[in-house]
Amino acid sequence: MTIKQTVLSTPRLTLRALTEADAEGIFLQRSNPQVSKYLDRPLAESIDDGRLFIQKVVESVAAGGSYYWAMLASDPPRLIGTICLWNISDDRKSADIGYELLPDYHGQGFMQESVEAVLQFGYEQAGFKKIYAETHEENVASIRLLLRNGFKKEGYLYEKEAPKRPFWFRILKS
Repeated sequence: MTIKQTVLSTPRLTLRALTEADAEGIFLQRSNPQVSKYLDRPLAESIDDGRLFIQKVVESVAAGGSYYWAMLASDPPRLIGTICLWNISDDRKSADIGYELLPDYHGQGFMQESVEAVLQFGYEQAGFKKIYAETHEENVASIRLLLRNGFKKEGYLYEKEAPKRPFWFRILKS
């Protein structure tokens, strides 16, 4: 199934498909230790890592496996983060939401705007019945964001591959 990537807008942001031109911004995001603090992935080491990631995302979107948006602040236009709906179920009734934001933009409401827009898209346009989120139990800002957007704590998941950060909340919104 091919997914049509929709451009979304909020008062201060444009959410659009990732492009090759975003490679430097993606590298900055994925090489930032603060952005990756609660994620189990190695830090990007070069702009080529950003390009490879964008290629992987574009292929996943084209194959129907995800929706993925670059978050661009409007004034001045610049990539400040990403947000996605991924892990789409085979019956296309559920997905997970994921997001990352450069630290310079934390605490300014940008992620709130993005999450609201993506949830609306997920339910009204993509037709999902449930959207899940997983976040580390120590990621207080992410937990607050999810609770503020109607997610409810469902329980913990154990990640065997991430023993240094073993517990993750699984939060559900339906």
